[in-house]
Amino acid sequence: MFKRLESINLIIDFNSIVKIKILLVRFLAPRTIEDIVKHLPLFSRAFKEKDYIRIPIKLKTGLEKPGKLNFSMGDIAYCPLGNDFILFLNEGLSYAQSLSIGYVIEGIDKLKKIPSSVPVHIEMLD
Repeated sequence: MFKRLESINLIIDFNSIVKIKILLVRFLAPRTIEDIVKHLPLFSRAFKEKDYIRIPIKLKTGLEKPGKLNFSMGDIAYCPLGNDFILFLNEGLSYAQSLSIGYVIEGIDKLKKIPSSVPVHIEMLD
């Protein structure tokens, strides 16, 4: 079933404070996204930085394509150095070479309201 999907819709719930919708785009990183989907639902903690929110996930994979450092507001990246999802609140730099995996499609403006550290739950949108 997964191999036919070109994109995956997810919900990230920041401890019932904020819920956002994201889209993982399979052609950006097919193996990484397949690994993420296999581990859903994910429970972790989000750490808010100046230009991004970092969510550690238990995924051990490297860069399957060349990584980059520059990202735009709303981009989502996977950073293998810290095994993190990174959600960019502004145009900015990742802390290490990261792989673009998708975009925030709803609720980017709400992310500025979350505290510096909060529990998160990531699940597939029905």
